[in-house]
Amino acid sequence: MKILKKICPVCALISLFWLTLLTIKWLGYDVNNELLAMLMGGSAVGISYTLANKLNSRTMVWKLIAIPISLAGMYALLNFNWGYFLLAVMSYLTTWWLFKNAVVGSTGESNKSEMDIKNKLKNCC
Repeated sequence: MKILKKICPVCALISLFWLTLLTIKWLGYDVNNELLAMLMGGSAVGISYTLANKLNSRTMVWKLIAIPISLAGMYALLNFNWGYFLLAVMSYLTTWWLFKNAVVGSTGESNKSEMDIKNKLKNCC
């Protein structure tokens, strides 16, 4: 259960909250879609950032590709469009697999422009 120890309690609570709201919406009750979308988007970005920490390099490129895919997946899930949701999940997993198994250049270091973008994002968030 090593994975469960690393899950942030706040993230788990937010995920449980939007899963509950999504279930209530699926049952036909009226739910505030803006609140639901905000919570789902936060989880999508949080998962992408957490997975970026597991990569050795190219984390900025991963975030720039993975976050839009995950947000599109959450949008499809919000609208119960199962085909697009499955497509987004498969795209996300394929992208993760490609980045996780990608062979980096001989030095394994990021280029200067990527480091500049990383520093700007650290100061941003």
